Amino acid sequence: MAALLLALAGCGGAPPPATRTVATGSQVGPQRYLADTAEGAAAVRDFAAVLDRMAVGTTPARIRGLAAGLDAPLARARLAKQRLGAERLEDRRLESQRKAAAAGYASVLGWMERTASAAHAGNQTALRSAAVGLRRAVERLRAVGRPAGGG
Repeated sequence: MAALLLALAGCGGAPPPATRTVATGSQVGPQRYLADTAEGAAAVRDFAAVLDRMAVGTTPARIRGLAAGLDAPLARARLAKQRLGAERLEDRRLESQRKAAAAGYASVLGWMERTASAAHAGNQTALRSAAVGLRRAVERLRAVGRPAGGG
């Protein structure tokens, strides 16, 4: 279901990506929620694309040089995390999914921040460890909304 929601976020006149935080408890419609979810997913994908260029065997200096490319997607992910955590939906099913997704996304963001910190320091060991944690957190987030037993 989460994948379906992400796919729907790009369809049917969805609002553009948000540029500001929202107050806790702000009521939003499904399209805004879907757009914020899609923006969060895009930020994670963009972050991962930069991370992929920090392949095994890359020197600490090269990692530090590439690390600046993580900053913009990280900022977008922080905004998406804030919005997903603050928003509320009237639809109970979507609201339940939003709560689970917001918690999972907070974990993903935490690992993104650890990963970026390690990259900026050029710390290969910490970068590898954080990248593994990030991958696992993304896998858990992808499972949000899937039927029990697979998906």
